[in-house]
Amino acid sequence: MTLVPGYFFGDLLVDFCSPALMGDILDTPGHPFMTAYQRVAPFDIDTTVRRRLWLCQLYLYLIMTVEFPSRGMTPASDPERWRRLSEIVRRIVGRLS
Repeated sequence: MTLVPGYFFGDLLVDFCSPALMGDILDTPGHPFMTAYQRVAPFDIDTTVRRRLWLCQLYLYLIMTVEFPSRGMTPASDPERWRRLSEIVRRIVGRLS
C-alpha cells in the first residue's frame, strides 16, 4: 500500500494519533496499533510520512489546548495536563522546524 499525500481529513495518518495519545506512535517500537496496521497494509515510514504524522498530531494537540475552557479546565485547574500539552506542541513544532 502506498500512502499518498491528501487533505487532512482524507489522510490515513490521522488514525495513528489517538492510539498513542500524549506520545508518538513512531517512538514506541512494537506499538500494537502500528504492528497490526503494518501486517494488513504495510508502508514505509519515510521522512514525508513522519512529517505528515507530526502535522496530524499538532492539529490534535492544538485542538485539545484550545478546548480547555469548553471542557471547564484552565492551566490553573489542570496544570499537569497543560504542561504536557505545551511540551508536546513545542516538541512537534521543533521537529517540523
